[in-house]
Amino acid sequence: MLRALTCALVAGALAVPATAGTANAAVRAPAVAHPQDITTVIAVIQKVYSIYKQFFSGGGGLTLQAATTQILDAIQSEQQTLIDQIDEVAAASVQGCASDTVIEFNDIQHMTPDTLQTFAMNATSCVTAADSLLDTIPDKAAIDQLGYAVNTIGPLAMMARAYAGLTTPGLRAVLLDADNAVVNRMITDADCTWGSDGTIETLEVVCTAYNGNVGVAEKLNHGRPPGQDLYDKAMAAATVNTSRPVSITALTEI
Repeated sequence: MLRALTCALVAGALAVPATAGTANAAVRAPAVAHPQDITTVIAVIQKVYSIYKQFFSGGGGLTLQAATTQILDAIQSEQQTLIDQIDEVAAASVQGCASDTVIEFNDIQHMTPDTLQTFAMNATSCVTAADSLLDTIPDKAAIDQLGYAVNTIGPLAMMARAYAGLTTPGLRAVLLDADNAVVNRMITDADCTWGSDGTIETLEVVCTAYNGNVGVAEKLNHGRPPGQDLYDKAMAAATVNTSRPVSITALTEI
């Protein structure tokens, strides 16, 4: 249940208990439901990144052929779901090239060398186009949808470049920039408030994502403003039903 914040959330108006507490975070009801298709999209993206990492990390991981085959299996089973999610992207140019990347990746093992290189470069251009938008567009819903798109096609573009014998560090840098933009721009400290939970014993940060989801992180009140760690926990809870956690995962996998 959503508890009212008190004291107009003004720093310094909080009492100080003697004991310390551990911070925790949760999505506070009521929250927007997590649609099944979004759950599926997230699961597929995370699986693809896991396969991608096993190949690119080396050290006895997957071979290029094995990684490509496993990624094909992952996207073919949910191809239409991935495309339906990409269709939510407002930017028509990115929407089109992202859908093409997902569809055409199915034939990567049958492409001629020239066709393969063209596909890899086109997929790379699609990622860079999405990245350029993520750095500029103000609409958080649009950032969310681009986050799904860039993390669907990003690892496919990386695999395509490797398959075609092209370099990958440049594209990796673009993906890192795109995912950092999703993480840092979809929700910020400005979308949060802080204060007492009503009992004055607990300090809490409450963040609201663009889709209406509310995330709360709290700890025992020390009479000091909350640290960034409490903001981060509340923002993570508020954006659990968005592409932001996918981007956070991607930053550790790329």
